[in-house]
Amino acid sequence: MSTELKVYKEQTIIKLFDWNVVITTRSLDDVLQALNGNTQFIKVWWKIVNIRNVAWAEVQSTNDIDIFILNQTDPEVRDRLRDIVNTRINMGHKTNWVKHLVEIYESRFWKL
Repeated sequence: MSTELKVYKEQTIIKLFDWNVVITTRSLDDVLQALNGNTQFIKVWWKIVNIRNVAWAEVQSTNDIDIFILNQTDPEVRDRLRDIVNTRINMGHKTNWVKHLVEIYESRFWKL
């Protein structure tokens, strides 16, 4: 197992018709190619997505918090961290840095 952290400069956000969001580090062209293929489902990291459920996709630059979340190996931890960030954004609160996010996570769940 590699202990090296990957550096992601941008991520592709895929919004589904049911308002769920799937995030990948693949390029927008790769996502488009997968959607135009001969398959009905695509695997985006830890989720299977029906291509007919895709509403739109866009590229977004990443920040330190996004990179930290993307480098987590446990999908449940990634989902929890992403939920914390999204909830704070919806409530109008800032998540200032990765240490702040880890403190919030550890106060709600357990150590990372």
